[in-house]
Amino acid sequence: MGSLMAQKAVSSAVKREVNIGNFLLDRYKDRLSYFEHRYNIGTKDFLKKFESGKMGDEEDYFEWFAVAQAQSHWQSKIKELKSQSN
Repeated sequence: MGSLMAQKAVSSAVKREVNIGNFLLDRYKDRLSYFEHRYNIGTKDFLKKFESGKMGDEEDYFEWFAVAQAQSHWQSKIKELKSQSN
């Protein structure tokens, strides 16, 4: 009986974490879209240029980079959580 309760608790925690991640991904998507429209370049192209030093040191670029990294992190984390909960 105890292991069933523990299993339900873990399942609930995983679902909550996935929900949080999905919420964050929606926010990141909106922010990335803002930067893409403002600078007229897609995030993938931006990252290539930024990482090679071709974009400059504007504060927006560092935020854009951080948001793209956070998005990538949460996409991986959600994928991992879903694969472990199946």
